[in-house]
Amino acid sequence: DILTQNKEKIVSAVGFINFENDKINIEIKDYNIDVSKIEYIKTQTNNSINGNLNLNFSLNGSFSDFNYSSKLKSEGIKLFDNEINGIDIEIEGNKEEILLKKADINYGGNRFYAGGKLKYTPFLYEFNLNGSNIDLKFLNIFAKDKLKNIFGQADINLNISNSEAMGSLKLRNVNFESQDGSINIKNLNVSTILEQNKLKIFESSGDINEGKVSCSGEIILSSIQLDKFKINNFKAESWNLNV
Repeated sequence: DILTQNKEKIVSAVGFINFENDKINIEIKDYNIDVSKIEYIKTQTNNSINGNLNLNFSLNGSFSDFNYSSKLKSEGIKLFDNEINGIDIEIEGNKEEILLKKADINYGGNRFYAGGKLKYTPFLYEFNLNGSNIDLKFLNIFAKDKLKNIFGQADINLNISNSEAMGSLKLRNVNFESQDGSINIKNLNVSTILEQNKLKIFESSGDINEGKVSCSGEIILSSIQLDKFKINNFKAESWNLNV
């Protein structure tokens, strides 16, 4: 069993680990997890999450050659004041790679979908992300050390790999501020398209602190090198921007 700090059970598994024969078999079947009891999630969301996740998980094989699969489903989780009406995530993997078969999330009445795969050696990955009218309040969870009061909407359609990123991103009426109060962004609207080595910016405008800014144009990128999901080499060959 996995327990909380208060000794409450979060999840229960059955199976065995045999070190002598180098065998492992662990299963979790149709277990309902109360997400509000998970300390990390409670802390990250300031106790603003409620609901249950149904988990199925299996791990079998040996320590040197194993396979695993996991399925997460839910039809009702509340995050801040938004309803996550549906979660359907399937993952499979082994010692060489992990496959995200699907991550289908209905968030605030709008759908977000992701899928792809990752190989460990050499490190290679390819993922696609799609969603419309995504409420950005969830970013307060991940950016709380730097930013606060994030809200607005986004449309995303991206294909990302270790060699390139292509797609489009739109932000509508996005607002946020830095934790120290030095930066305050209001009514940010951005429309961009990334195709091969060209970043096109359309109708970008917003309020920064006490002023207004707008931008449109195009940036030609001579190189984008991605390593373990981080851009470690980004160079602009030329640009033509109207600010």
